[in-house]
Amino acid sequence: MMNSVASGLLQEILSRKPEPDVKRLRAALGRSGLPDRVPFMELFADPEIMASILRKPARLLTDEGLNASEKKERLSLIIRFYEMLGYDYVPATVDGLEVDFPRIPGRDPSPSLNRGVRKWAVEGEGAITTWEGSKAFPWPDPEGFRLTSLEHVRDHLPAGMGLVCNFSGVLEWVMWLMGFRGFFQSVYRQPGLVDAMFEKVGELFLPAFRLAAKVKGLTAFFVGDDWGFKNGTMISPRMMREKVFPWHRRFAEIAHSH
Repeated sequence: MMNSVASGLLQEILSRKPEPDVKRLRAALGRSGLPDRVPFMELFADPEIMASILRKPARLLTDEGLNASEKKERLSLIIRFYEMLGYDYVPATVDGLEVDFPRIPGRDPSPSLNRGVRKWAVEGEGAITTWEGSKAFPWPDPEGFRLTSLEHVRDHLPAGMGLVCNFSGVLEWVMWLMGFRGFFQSVYRQPGLVDAMFEKVGELFLPAFRLAAKVKGLTAFFVGDDWGFKNGTMISPRMMREKVFPWHRRFAEIAHSH
């Protein structure tokens, strides 16, 4: 349930007629001019938030356990959500670029829109802590990457809206797969394995970026990566420059080449 303040604000927002304009977003991202207002942009919205605003079951806004028909309905609901709230774009992802990250289930502490059980990143050792674990891990096959979601959203965009392809980040994939303690210990004890993990994840992302860049009408890529916290970066600036930034540079080159 929403509190009264949030409910009143939502009603005010929904009373306005959406006027999306992807040119506003392009101007801001490309620094090509001053947009008429600051464009809204977020990596994602939680399923509970979207479900509450759309008055739909939260299950339909997740990407787990849905059949083909429900997956299309989910995309249609996401389009509606982003249009209603005044965004100039709708996000979608490359299908198939996903792994089963180890997660720790626990009680959801949220006082409202509670999902009951929330899954948290592993602080200890993750799924990959050795060379053998890396080789045995079921990595996704780039041959299985598909544009189904991106093309569906593109083909159903409301007038004026653009399409943004969301990606996770190289650093967070490596940390999630190795676990936080496993990753930071390996930085010192198994630096070669850490290097190989960055290489593996980066090389896995490249074909997905190249594939998505071919989608006609794509506005931008949006990469979310956990680089830091309130007191500093997750890893040293030197490691960021050596192991993370080069991959993001390659992703940007793919985007700018189209």
